[in-house]
Amino acid sequence: MNVLCSLLPLLVMSFTWLPMETKAGNILCLVGTARHNNPGWMQPLFETLAERGHSLTVLSTAPVPKKNIEGITVFSLPNNYDVMQKYFVSRTASYSSVFTAKQLMVLHEVPLGSCRAVMESPVLAKLRAQLIDEVADVDLIISDATNTMECLLPLVPKHRSIPILGVSGGKLTSELLTLVRAEDTINVAKIPHPISQLPEDMDFMGRIQNSALYLAEKLIRWTDIYPITRGALVRKNHVYPPLKLVLLNTHSTLDYAQNLPASVIEVGGLHIWTKSRPLPPNIQKFVDKFIDGIIYINFPHIDLFFGIGTKAVLLMAQRYVTYGFIWNVENVKELPEEMDNILTLHVDARLQQDILAQSRVKCFLNHGDSFSLQEAVHYAVPVLVIPLILEQFNNAQRIKERNLGVVLPTNTFFEMTMARTLKQVLQNKAITNAVSKAQVKFRTRPMPPIRTAVWYVEHLITEPELYSHLAKPSVNFIVSHSLDTLAIPAVALLVFLCNMILLVLQLMKSEDIQSRIFVDDDGNVGVWETLEEYEIRTGIVKGKQIPPLNKNIMGRHPCKNLPDKAKMSIN
Repeated sequence: MNVLCSLLPLLVMSFTWLPMETKAGNILCLVGTARHNNPGWMQPLFETLAERGHSLTVLSTAPVPKKNIEGITVFSLPNNYDVMQKYFVSRTASYSSVFTAKQLMVLHEVPLGSCRAVMESPVLAKLRAQLIDEVADVDLIISDATNTMECLLPLVPKHRSIPILGVSGGKLTSELLTLVRAEDTINVAKIPHPISQLPEDMDFMGRIQNSALYLAEKLIRWTDIYPITRGALVRKNHVYPPLKLVLLNTHSTLDYAQNLPASVIEVGGLHIWTKSRPLPPNIQKFVDKFIDGIIYINFPHIDLFFGIGTKAVLLMAQRYVTYGFIWNVENVKELPEEMDNILTLHVDARLQQDILAQSRVKCFLNHGDSFSLQEAVHYAVPVLVIPLILEQFNNAQRIKERNLGVVLPTNTFFEMTMARTLKQVLQNKAITNAVSKAQVKFRTRPMPPIRTAVWYVEHLITEPELYSHLAKPSVNFIVSHSLDTLAIPAVALLVFLCNMILLVLQLMKSEDIQSRIFVDDDGNVGVWETLEEYEIRTGIVKGKQIPPLNKNIMGRHPCKNLPDKAKMSIN
């Protein structure tokens, strides 16, 4: 009876509680990022929203989906901006490494180049009138904030009155925090810059280098990007729209445990579909042939590996004949020769996840982009990483620190090094154990990232101003870092130090004057630089230096308490 009485309130609540009513909304999705940023990474979110009854208009530079999905209208835009070809390919059509300082310049040129490629597209000019009609009645805008710039907003009439949700596939940056009007919580002493190769536990010199990178980043933006966006392409308030919230595709398993503002929500793995599909029959048949396992390769830039990239893969396959190699050759120009244990395919994002979901996959070879590494951790697959550009080096450093795989730098790449590096991955049980533990951490959350994202999307549609209170009033650098309040004790300390220095100088001057007072046998007193000078000028050879003055007159004029005869002699 007592048990029933205690459970009665819970039973009443279970019948009376109703979830928050969510209406189906019209959502505009703007994705203008370039190819190297994987513009199709939000497709799982779009499909999930469509399944829940929302109507989506997607203006995207991603490849058009192979099948039409009810509730999603797609307008495809070209974006031919290629950061790899522009900055990282030499005249001999091989990979050319770029030092960190120049990579920082490249990182901030990417949004401008990508934006220019989209805005100057003839396709966009033809679609303008049709798009304006399509987006006339919108409840929410989802913007790809990976580059922090959104050049497609001028197509949306009255976009300032529509809530905007930013979704970023990159790292947390100061520019991203500015868009949500949040406090800059990035700790420069603990969080390496996204393009740096610094370890997480930085020493003194590492912190100096990291601080220089963050400072240079601000200077570049103030002196380069902001002036350009004031009139070159579109207006600044269109390029950097105020966001209600930001969904950030990061997770502490691969990134850092950061102090995030309330308006920034981590949804690491948002691009990963919740359920994997069975493999196509031809791929499944190939997988079943190899008992030792499968190696999956996705090197879209292997043609740039100094002319030996394809040879290195073939040599690796020859040394490991008991393993099957599935090779994504979608962007490979030089196709390899046929081998029994190599299957070449054109693999899209969804099929790649289906392959990695197979328990027989023993290693994933890639360039170290965040999306591929999150998929590897999600499915507990060790990685072999060859980083080439921008944040890939930072990701590779995290892989090395957390023992989730092996990193092969390009400066040590030869025909046989790939096979030798693969051996380290396959035979190192510590890597397998570390990846399994990382998978548990990555998957253990209150809700899957896709459900978290949908929850925030639907709440913004229902209550557009629900999160407006999270925005902080913008303040300048001096106020945000409390430099004005710290100036008061700093000035007081400076005044104290100046007084101490003046006092010491006075004492030293008094001692110096005393050391230059001489008296002869007749009691005549003089102040000269040296005893020799005194003897030369007076012709008096016999002289003696008087002892130091009494401490009671220390700091006063050295002749103040001398006899009148001595004072006259000095004067």
